[in-house]
Amino acid sequence: RVMRATDRHRGSQPVAIKELSLVRLFRADERRESLSSLYHQVERWQAVQHPALPAIHEVFELQDRLYVVMDLIEGWDGGRILEERAIRVTPELARNWGAQLCELLAVLHRQEPALDMAFLTPEHVMVTPQGEVRLVGLGLGRFVAATTYGPYGSATGYAAPELGSGFPSPRSDLFAVGRVLYALLAGVDLARHTAQAPALQRAAPGISTQLVK
Repeated sequence: RVMRATDRHRGSQPVAIKELSLVRLFRADERRESLSSLYHQVERWQAVQHPALPAIHEVFELQDRLYVVMDLIEGWDGGRILEERAIRVTPELARNWGAQLCELLAVLHRQEPALDMAFLTPEHVMVTPQGEVRLVGLGLGRFVAATTYGPYGSATGYAAPELGSGFPSPRSDLFAVGRVLYALLAGVDLARHTAQAPALQRAAPGISTQLVK
């Protein structure tokens, strides 16, 4: 879960605190290895300076919980947009959001080694009141609850098929971006209703052939 709080050490700045349960890490060696991987991944995200990424301020453990303190991003995430039936994502909006995500991907893929967004789902895409796209969540949950996710923290309905036998790549990330945009255009959560997803031309009448491709 994610909680909203106020950081008094940063001028009462509002922050988001992501809580991760550690109870599934039974063995000491398993916990040690998982937390080492998680902290390393946090450091990698912290090293990337980009407007679409929330700054991570602190990570700490308390009993059987780990907490990640980061910038609070105001707006609507893709999951909420899907829940609001009265909201229709137009092809123009999807094109704009997709372009912003791809610009971020280009930055992530230039890291050494490359960072990926294999975990991407609509819930990870936050749209601010100004129409700017932000990436939230960052796929950290897979380090403490691996069996909850697919390969590399991916999600059913959005993950590229090749992740089952290979590593994340620019191609697999673009696949996930395309699936997220499709879900938003069609108004269907692909994690739950893959079989019911209509053809994009029927879900979004008037969409250009170029955008469909």
